[in-house]
Amino acid sequence: MAKPPRMLELLSVPHPRYWREWELDFLRRHYPEVPTEPIAAALGRPLRSVLAKAHALGLRKTRELIAAIASERSRRPGHGGQAHQFKAGLVPWNKGTKGLVGVQPACRATQFKPGTKPHTWVPVGSFRVTPDGVLERKFSDDPGPPSARWRNYAALVWEAEHGAVPKGHIVVFKPGQKTVDPALVTLDRLECISRADNVRRNSVHQLPPELREIVHLRGRLTRAINTKARQGQEQTA
Repeated sequence: MAKPPRMLELLSVPHPRYWREWELDFLRRHYPEVPTEPIAAALGRPLRSVLAKAHALGLRKTRELIAAIASERSRRPGHGGQAHQFKAGLVPWNKGTKGLVGVQPACRATQFKPGTKPHTWVPVGSFRVTPDGVLERKFSDDPGPPSARWRNYAALVWEAEHGAVPKGHIVVFKPGQKTVDPALVTLDRLECISRADNVRRNSVHQLPPELREIVHLRGRLTRAINTKARQGQEQTA
């Protein structure tokens, strides 16, 4: 059976050096913006000890420092990336060529031809219902965002009789008159109101007390879920 160690042998074994509070404050203050080697030298600790403690505390280097360190390392003699860097006076391999991409027959077979329309294209005058439940009509084939081709059909019907919608106003259905059937979108169902009136009309305070409570609970639940999701992303970053 092995003999127990003597007292002198126990005293000769170095005890783990615990981090003092001022060292932790120093690390938190300087780690994000200072390279790790000078911090380890200032604290008199091994580099791996400083890295392990920073990881345990959740400390991260700033993006600016990481970029500066990477840039400095790439300029050191013998760095492997230097063989693949662009040098001054380098001539690109495709200089002087034109239309090089897609000249192969297999590429040309799948290229868009002039006048080709995507499979989602529909003619001018077509109707669609947005995810928000708004009936829209296509009025143009102009390129650009969807607003360059689609308009709220209720607004188009109202403008055909009254002209352009005044600034700060919108065309809406009267309460209980909303529809997505183009044949039922008539002037007697529509009204032009200010955006402020529209906000007040759709405010949660216009709902019955029991529905208001449900809306508030749903909002708190959504915020809690978003907070947890952000915390999870920060921990994995």
